[in-house]
Amino acid sequence: MAQTMVVMMGVVFMLVGIVTTGIMLRMLVLAIRSRRWPFVMGRLQRAGLKTVEYIGQEPDGGSDSARMAAVDFAYEYEVDGRHFQGRRVTFSDHVSKTQPTLERLVEEFRQAGHVRVFYDPKHPQRSVLLPGPRLTNYSILLTTVAFFLVGLYLFNLDLASQ
Repeated sequence: MAQTMVVMMGVVFMLVGIVTTGIMLRMLVLAIRSRRWPFVMGRLQRAGLKTVEYIGQEPDGGSDSARMAAVDFAYEYEVDGRHFQGRRVTFSDHVSKTQPTLERLVEEFRQAGHVRVFYDPKHPQRSVLLPGPRLTNYSILLTTVAFFLVGLYLFNLDLASQ
């Protein structure tokens, strides 16, 4: 029974690792490609921070929550006569950052009325204000790969004991 649990945990870890690695790889590829994207001047509508709250349920019926700050940007831009709105500042916006890091990012843009908006020429609705990958893109990718490897290890524990 204990071995079955370990194998199941290994499978879950591997599946989570595969899915999240795929998502993070896609984000990293987009970030790398964005360094070659053209840009247009856009109008900054909002540059601030927001609080995001995650609420979960405990097995005993109680609840658990966590709060974190996240960027809250909005900008509009035009490509070939078509109007678009964007919210992405970097390709690591989805990664939790420290409050001082977020505040520096907001300050960098807060006084700007107009911003350079880098857009994907094949999909102009895809945009970013600061193109290219950040260190967090790589660190999160390494974490997701580690998740897969832990799952593989757990899965192989059962095979090695037979």
